[in-house]
Amino acid sequence: MPTVNVKIQPAIINWALSQTSEELLGEKLVENIRHWIDGTKSPTFHQIEDFSKKSHIPLGYFFLRTPPAEQVGLLEYRTLDSVELANPSRDLMDTVHDMEMVQEW
Repeated sequence: MPTVNVKIQPAIINWALSQTSEELLGEKLVENIRHWIDGTKSPTFHQIEDFSKKSHIPLGYFFLRTPPAEQVGLLEYRTLDSVELANPSRDLMDTVHDMEMVQEW
């Protein structure tokens, strides 16, 4: 099966990298991401799938033109010293989305 390189916007790669810790991604993937950002390599579809799974970011987000603005109303009630979270973790976002689906059900 031939490898298929995909065009991902650098802003999306930077956003996705900021949404997860490098320890979760692994050394090899982080090295590849650095090459994608500086333009020396293009990611393959399989590499983007791997990045998506390890970072818990939906695969479709990688093919957007600009980073998504995720708005979750419940996060405004989750504060520390009455200060709203500026950049919630992927785990928190996943948990909130899961709980919203349970409530809708």
